[in-house]
Amino acid sequence: MAEAATIPAGAVPQPASADANAIDPRRLVTFLFMVFGMFMAILDIQIVSASLAEIQAGLSASSDEIPWVQTAYLIAEVVMIPLSGFLSRMLSTRVLFTVAAVGFTAASALAATATNIDQMIVYRAVQGFIGGGMIPSVFAAAFTIFPPSRRAVVSPMIGLVATLAPTIGPTVGGYISHAMSWHWLFLVNVVPGILVTTAAWTLIDFDKPNLKLFSKFDWWGLAGMAALLGCMEYVLEEGPNNDWLQDQGVLICAIVMTVGGVDAHPMSEALDVRGSPAWSPDGHSIAISALERGVPRLYVVPLDGGAPRRIVDSHAQEPSWSPDGRFLVYSEAEVGPRFAVKAVTADGRPWTLPSLMLSRGARRLRVLEGGTALVALRGEIGRGDLVRIDLELGTERRLTSLGDDFVVRDFDISPDGSELVVERYRDDTDLVLIDR
Repeated sequence: MAEAATIPAGAVPQPASADANAIDPRRLVTFLFMVFGMFMAILDIQIVSASLAEIQAGLSASSDEIPWVQTAYLIAEVVMIPLSGFLSRMLSTRVLFTVAAVGFTAASALAATATNIDQMIVYRAVQGFIGGGMIPSVFAAAFTIFPPSRRAVVSPMIGLVATLAPTIGPTVGGYISHAMSWHWLFLVNVVPGILVTTAAWTLIDFDKPNLKLFSKFDWWGLAGMAALLGCMEYVLEEGPNNDWLQDQGVLICAIVMTVGGVDAHPMSEALDVRGSPAWSPDGHSIAISALERGVPRLYVVPLDGGAPRRIVDSHAQEPSWSPDGRFLVYSEAEVGPRFAVKAVTADGRPWTLPSLMLSRGARRLRVLEGGTALVALRGEIGRGDLVRIDLELGTERRLTSLGDDFVVRDFDISPDGSELVVERYRDDTDLVLIDR
């Protein structure tokens, strides 16, 4: 069981209260609008598939051309869904969901005005790609809005909505095209789309944009992902109807799919990596601890394919960058229940720190913004209190008073240094949020 609570520094964490499980009504309304937007995006797949014959007759399309009304939508959507995670962090959930709702609504209106199959395919691709951002955003928002105690109920409800849409889609699509015309398959999205767009821009306030991430965007990774998912969708859609690899188009897409799928590659096959890597703030390299002749040593691996550089020859584990990238802190070999903390620059030059000997109960260190202080666990193995250590003066300030029965397994710190998340070890693990 996981619990989250916010407590002031110096207090003993208590179990989450009823207030911690309360949900802001504004955010609940926002979430309902987001779920409805996701419902529209999924429903649009099935209501159109049930009326392809009417669309084919209206656009004078051939039997080989009309399946692309669906295929174009699906290919674009499967590319957008995994991409939306990065976009939501870079642009914020508010901007991403609003743009997705606007694009989906506009593309729906354009699809209703299509006069030939080529226009319809283009509009459907745009509709699927932009609208695809709404689907994963809803699942991510659920973990932001609802406390842990409610997530076990919310996740199945989202799944129910996601399965309800394709279940009723053919019936709704057949009724609309029969009672009115195929144009209304797309026009029905306009008014709800405007409402969802307005609600998203007005109400969503979960996070803030981080435009610095744009400089770290993996364009080659995007190309590989698009090639893999887009071509896989084409192969699975068109393969059964065209004798699979006997068709030239399916064969070419299968080859492109394979190449795109193997785009990921190990940074270095020669390193026996131990522990978690630490990404540099500029996103150009990672610091790792790798075993060499039985001793973990510190390496910096450039992400442009360059050779790894060993920057610490002696025992070095659990590297952590300063937020400005000037230096890394790492832990030396354990001496009994304690270990020393050292620092080094990215090119291997020693960085001056006061003499620090810390408990090995939680090895992960976090350097605060500005690089002048770090947060660590001070005390016995697995127990103790979190302290803020001034790296220039060597002074300490205790942040918590956790008590002897509060066993800390690990901890992390927010980017701005204002909050700490502590993993508390019991029969069931708790996550405790500590406001500094």
